[in-house]
Amino acid sequence: MIRTVKRPHMFFMPRVRIAGWRQSRRSGVKRLPRPGRDRERLRTGSAPQINRKLLVLALAYIAGMLIGVLVMRGAGEGLVKSVEASFSAYVAQRQSQPFGMTFLYALFSSLAFFVAAFICGICVVGAPGAFLIPCFKGLGLGLTTGYIYAVYGMKGMAFSALLLIPPNLVSALALLLACRESWGFSLMLFRGVLPGASALTLRGDFKMYCLRYLFILGILLLACLLDAGLSAAFIRFFRFSS
Repeated sequence: MIRTVKRPHMFFMPRVRIAGWRQSRRSGVKRLPRPGRDRERLRTGSAPQINRKLLVLALAYIAGMLIGVLVMRGAGEGLVKSVEASFSAYVAQRQSQPFGMTFLYALFSSLAFFVAAFICGICVVGAPGAFLIPCFKGLGLGLTTGYIYAVYGMKGMAFSALLLIPPNLVSALALLLACRESWGFSLMLFRGVLPGASALTLRGDFKMYCLRYLFILGILLLACLLDAGLSAAFIRFFRFSS
């Protein structure tokens, strides 16, 4: 009886796996990795930290709005009259001024928050200020919308939906992006002054910081154009008693 013996290969070639490449068993064609798997690997990198900062700032903005609405519900006569005078002047001004003046007014009223955010970013201890700026911005919007709804009801809701909410959403996005940049840059400065920290080379980082602010300023300009356009189109349909 003859027994067959399986002989091992004389030459053993180890299987080598090159990073980023896969080799098919059936053919020798090398394939690039799938984009979906690369995205899953990037999820463990620095991108979630950036999104987390933006989420925290957005929650601060929403919290400010809710606080403003709740404060207006139980506000005293002095606060109500102050918001009423501000809202009446706002409506009267928008109904009488041209498109260009409305655009400039919206731009200058929003620039104060962006200048404050920029200054917080170049301060060593400016990170808490960059966090509080969206809260204050949301607080003002919450007080205004709370007053309009409490006094004018459905008419006030229509006014807010057409004239207040759309431009404020775009400007809020720009402000959140600006505060995120300020928060990160301020934290970098703070880590640089800690004992034992390595020396910082801020020339390139500060240049990128300013370039990102210029891009965010473009978003703010779009928000102001939207604000002026909506006012020119719909403000004439609203009449509020003094």
